[in-house]
Amino acid sequence: MLPVVKIGEDTIPWTKTSNTFNFLKCVGDWKMFQRPSGITVCMQPISLYQNISLTEARDYCEGLGYKMTGLGTVEEAQWAFKKMNEIHPNLKQWEGFWMDGHRNCTPPLKADCQVFSWTDGYTVGNKALAAADISYHNWGDPRIYHNCLQMGRPQYGKVFNDVDCNGTDIFFGVICGYRLY
Repeated sequence: MLPVVKIGEDTIPWTKTSNTFNFLKCVGDWKMFQRPSGITVCMQPISLYQNISLTEARDYCEGLGYKMTGLGTVEEAQWAFKKMNEIHPNLKQWEGFWMDGHRNCTPPLKADCQVFSWTDGYTVGNKALAAADISYHNWGDPRIYHNCLQMGRPQYGKVFNDVDCNGTDIFFGVICGYRLY
């Protein structure tokens, strides 16, 4: 049996290395998630209070030493949505924060493609998409494809949405994260 420490909402397991015990926790008030794959990730939505591009969002996280993170479970998506609303409570419908994820489908692209790839190096699978409003294209202009992901206020009670990767006018933050070793 290994001892555990409870810090806030997070249960921190101790690991035995040689004849000592170590425990790891997320930085500051970042949230820890144990993913079904067995890895542990830490994440935090960060409000930048301005319109930002996907590149600016990714660069911001990397400038802090982290990654723009993907969401691996519906639980992570619900937590990130709640936290985003606490730190930026006045977002309007469709406004939100960038997150990792890019639609990865074989041409010809079809509207029902819900396969996303992740660049953060630790998100796998598409289970969190159960919390997403996937529309594939801009209803105002069907030539604009929604191949990236955003935590935001879409319709139908979902907590994140597929969006135009070139958009800037509705993005006010980013979800950063890292794998905890």
